Amino acid sequence: MTTEPASVSPVELWNDDLVVLGSLIGGLDDTALCATANAGAAVSAPGRYARIGALGGPWPQHHSGEVVLRLCPSVLDAFAVDEREHTLRVVNHHGDVVHRVALGGPTTVRRSRSGTTLGTSPWSAHGDAPCAAGALLDLNTQAHLDTLVHDAGVQRRHALDQLRGRHEVSALSAPLALHALDHLHHDRLDVTLAVPTDGCLMAIGGTVTGLRGAADTLFVYVDGGTVRVDTSTVHEGWVVRPRHGSATLELYDRTGRCVLAIAQPGRRDPVAAARWEHLTAMLSIS
Repeated sequence: MTTEPASVSPVELWNDDLVVLGSLIGGLDDTALCATANAGAAVSAPGRYARIGALGGPWPQHHSGEVVLRLCPSVLDAFAVDEREHTLRVVNHHGDVVHRVALGGPTTVRRSRSGTTLGTSPWSAHGDAPCAAGALLDLNTQAHLDTLVHDAGVQRRHALDQLRGRHEVSALSAPLALHALDHLHHDRLDVTLAVPTDGCLMAIGGTVTGLRGAADTLFVYVDGGTVRVDTSTVHEGWVVRPRHGSATLELYDRTGRCVLAIAQPGRRDPVAAARWEHLTAMLSIS
């Protein structure tokens, strides 16, 4: 589950206008399959995009099974569509493919179903960890997830270290953090699971309907999408309780990059919200 390096093909059409990208994938129907992967996790789902972009802006009230894609233009380079329009790839400045869409054919792209606004999260402009840590506490749940997009959570992880010991954050062992996924399935919680990379975050939301493990691989099924986690890459977990919004559960690898983030951005059913807050509270005191 490593990030795929990009290779230049003469049959691909390249474009560096991310607004065009938003207009294109915003009109995809569910015959397209979209995916994002980092070194420890991958998420895939039918291409029903709820909204693209708007770092620092409100997340959409997306329906179960729809995809939210958050982009950081300062880190991204371009996107490419192959000559036959069967595949779309988004590439960052490192040359890594951070988002891929397998198109279902010419009929895949229909009228646009989503707005497109692109920006850079102002939180990522903080140059030092203490300053970033102080600003982190004032963000809501949606903005917390947006802080993962710029560098897959490396700067955020440094900020969490600065906040260690405060009641808003709790560090977890890797086994405890992974055990929380069992509770998500057992309680069939309605949550959002997000997989970040450098410049892109793909999230799917809905009820956790299944959980299956094999060796070091764990599959989490959320309505119409699937998240695959390489449990051997998870080094630690963090529970973060924003002053505004619901808590987040984040899994990190040894390099300080976020493997997977789980939260309830936006409005949720009161029962599901209460169960999620209870779970994260129990994790914090375990």
